[in-house]
Amino acid sequence: MSTKRPARKGNPDLRQQKHVPAPPIEEIEQEIFSLLSPGNYIAGVGELKMLFC
Repeated sequence: MSTKRPARKGNPDLRQQKHVPAPPIEEIEQEIFSLLSPGNYIAGVGELKMLFC
């Protein structure tokens, strides 16, 4: 009967990376949309009005 190989316990940093999108984070999404909304741009100049909370 053949012997069973021991389970590998490799370094997780060296494993092949899986590229899957992270779940959305509501707070960050709201912050991004509030910063990129059209109301934050100055009319005619095209500069972003900086809003620091």
